[in-house]
Amino acid sequence: MKKNNLSVIFVVLALAFTFTMVSCVKNNPGTPIVTSTATPVATAADAKIWTQSSVAAGFIPRAQSSSVAFNGKMWVLTGSSLTTRYNDIWNTIDGITWTPVTRNAAFTGRYGHSSAVFTNISAGPNPGVEKMWIIGGYNNGYFNDVWCSSDGIFWTQTTSNAGFGNRAEQSTVVYNGLMWVIAGDITSNICTNDVYSSGDGVNWAQVASNAGFPKRKQHSSVVFNNKMWVIGGYDNSSYYNDVWYSSNGITWYSATLNAAFCPRNGHTSLVYDNKMWVIGGFSPTNNVLNDCWYSTDGVIWTNAGVTTPFTSRTYHNGVLYDNKMWVIAGAIGGTCLSDVWWTQ
Repeated sequence: MKKNNLSVIFVVLALAFTFTMVSCVKNNPGTPIVTSTATPVATAADAKIWTQSSVAAGFIPRAQSSSVAFNGKMWVLTGSSLTTRYNDIWNTIDGITWTPVTRNAAFTGRYGHSSAVFTNISAGPNPGVEKMWIIGGYNNGYFNDVWCSSDGIFWTQTTSNAGFGNRAEQSTVVYNGLMWVIAGDITSNICTNDVYSSGDGVNWAQVASNAGFPKRKQHSSVVFNNKMWVIGGYDNSSYYNDVWYSSNGITWYSATLNAAFCPRNGHTSLVYDNKMWVIGGFSPTNNVLNDCWYSTDGVIWTNAGVTTPFTSRTYHNGVLYDNKMWVIAGAIGGTCLSDVWWTQ
């Protein structure tokens, strides 16, 4: 997918939706921003009912950012609007009040990166301390750098030239004491299906040059039942609804080549209530989605039957925090979002 103009994130969505600009309000760094006074109350089970905790969170509307749960807070890391690539960091303890931790992190603004929470043990920066990690991404060119932080304010570059090479729209998981980078976009219109791992964020080893699943980007990955999983995605021509798993990153097995959910990209996946979940995304037949599907084995997928849904979206963030599944930001058509939803 060509990435040299501001419409790239929405190249497929623009076929079905009209461009709409989103206005933003800028605030002073470090000032908590309250966007709702409602206190989330548990009202649902099985993802049938989604509650909006914030109509417009303090951060600027964005897509292809990332989120993690870290140090007792939920975080939003960088991302892109239609015109700007951000390098800001935000957090919250409740999904309502969002605090800008920094509006200008040490790394270049980007989108399509991946992130993780990981503790490097014996090597790399400040070993033994849990950190947030930002890996690769895109901003008028592909990145193959890796950054980490233990507070969201100060970021350390562990490498400017990681072994996995230029990379965006990949997935990252933490598994067996390592961080993993799986598939993604390596240059315009070229995807890959390779797999890399690292124990320190500095040295990256290629585990598989050609994993068993087809090449792809904008997919999702989780760790479930002591395996790594790859779900759905897009290869610049085809959309997938297949599900693959591996216990070592080398050998990949197909759980299903045609899951019950429609082919999609730009979705999120989480592990919650002993199930894998697929949430939202974009489908070439159904456009922007707000459905939720779950599985206990990767083979049989069940529609949660959402009765009170979040607004349809793609390129959003999903995170498990405070025993809830959260959906944050994303895009619909040419409009970026900054709303926040949860279910449990």
